[in-house]
Parts: sequence; structure tokens; C-alpha cells
Amino acid sequence: MRVNGILATSQDGFANWQAEIPLTPGENPLVVEAEDALSNNNPQAVTISVLSSGFLAGPIDVAVDDGFLYVLDEAQGAVLRIPETGGPAEVIFDNAAYANDAELVYPNGLVVDRYNVYVLDYGLARILSFPKEGGPATVFFENGSYDDDTDLIQPFSITMDDEFFYVGDTGDFDNTSAAVLRIPTSGGPGGGARIITTEVLWPADLAVDSENLYMLDMFAAAVIRFPKEGGLGTNVFHNGMYGDDAFLYFPRSLALDGDNLYLNDGGRLLRTRKEGHQPLELISDSNTDDPNNPYGHFFTGMALAGDDLYLTVY
Repeated sequence: MRVNGILATSQDGFANWQAEIPLTPGENPLVVEAEDALSNNNPQAVTISVLSSGFLAGPIDVAVDDGFLYVLDEAQGAVLRIPETGGPAEVIFDNAAYANDAELVYPNGLVVDRYNVYVLDYGLARILSFPKEGGPATVFFENGSYDDDTDLIQPFSITMDDEFFYVGDTGDFDNTSAAVLRIPTSGGPGGGARIITTEVLWPADLAVDSENLYMLDMFAAAVIRFPKEGGLGTNVFHNGMYGDDAFLYFPRSLALDGDNLYLNDGGRLLRTRKEGHQPLELISDSNTDDPNNPYGHFFTGMALAGDDLYLTVY
């Protein structure tokens, strides 16, 4: 038994056969070839059902947890789960999955904890949550959830630790209302958003360690470090800091691994030390004319797990 030329396998060896077929957005014709032990062919002897048809159309962010990649697909308004070792994508949330749950309008970032996936919605200025194995979405935070907290305007980036979500808000495009806020992960009383810094033009991405928050500012082409509870920021890197250093042109995402910060700048990957006072090191550059370049040309999300670095390519 073959489907689109791919050999199918069976647990019972008779009635039920299964094959994993690569799919692309749009129509995907399925051609089944059935052949018995005597080499007789009868394609009408089988019926087809699609068990899973997950594919990526506009991946914008990625997180890694417990052996899986969780990928936020902006184009589909969906979150997919893919084994770290490779394998088919499973759609664990999309707007059509459940009739009366919360929906995504303009999702732009996600984080994962022990039990749940949290998605930041730029369009509705809120955070949704749903179980890691899939399920209906609920609104974890939205403006007006708590008395006297700070409203989100246009939240663009998110990270988390055990106690707080940290949200980068681009504001009203007036270069005065952009901010980074934090929201308790516990919810409940006192669960509102609080500004911890306004030293920002466009917070493209965030990373956090035990003491500090690291912000990648797209417009300033800089990485700024400041205390998690708020306070004055310190430049880790900005263009012109070193005479012959690499420049940032369109910095989009940031990841922290031990003492190193990894930056995605369009199609380039760079690295620097989180304490600063170090030039940028260029790791790879996908902006080439090689048609066989495996990296693509526009990285969006980035995540680290052990020795592996994962990137989404829009």
C-alpha cells in the first residue's frame, strides 16, 4: 500500500494502513496504490481518511518544552505542536476548534509553562491560555481584568518566569507610550499589569534570567538589560558601540542561554555576552544568493533547548 508513492504501514497487516504525507498550503491530491501478494492492483479497494493535516503558513514564534516545539502560526490563527526529534505537526489550537471559546485575532507571541500555552494577542491586547495537549482557550488577561492596573495598548512581545509574564508594548507609535509591563502568572487579586520600564522605542523581544530582563529594541537596534522589578536600564549592545563590530539592521528576536544572548537580525544570527562589553559575533548569514540556502530569508521566532537553536521562518 502506497500513498503518493510513500509506503504505508499497518498494525493489523490487513484492514488499516497509515502513511505520513508531507502537505503544503492549498490542495493536496492523494493517490493510493493498492497491490496484493499476487501483484493485483485495485485502487478502488480502499477508502482514505486524513488523521492530521497540520502545516505551517505563517509561523511567527516558537517555544520548546518537554520534547515538543510549540509554534504560533499568525496566518492561520493557530498553535501547532511538533516533536523536537521531527515528525508531523499537530494543531492543538485554532479558532475553529471550539465553538464558544476565546479566539485569536492578531497573535504575535507565545510562552509555555508546565501545563499551559499562553498566546499574546496584539490585535485585542490580551493573553489567552489553553492546555498544552490542546483544548478551548480562555482569556487569562485583558484590559479591565483588574482595578487600577495599566492597560495594554499594542503588546508585541512576551516572556515569562515562575512569577510573572513580561510584556513588551509598542504603544501608540508616538515614541512616548511604549513600555515593558509585568503581570503575575498566578492571576487573581493583584494580578494586573504594571509598568516596569519606559526606556524603550519598540520592544521586539524579551528574555529573562533570575535577576534581569533583556529587551531587544528594534528601532534603537539595541539590547538593554534592566532589573526584573524595574529600574534603570544598561546597554548590553547598540550599534556603534565598537569600531569594527557587526551592525543590527532589523533585529526581531532574542534568546538567552547561560551567559550568551542570541539575536536574530532579519536573516542573520548573532551572539553576544549578556553582561555586555562585548562585540557581536556573527554566527550565520542567510542573506545570500544561494537558492539552496536552508535557512530562508526572514527569521521570526527563536528558542533554545540544550545545544539546539530553533527558528521560525515566515
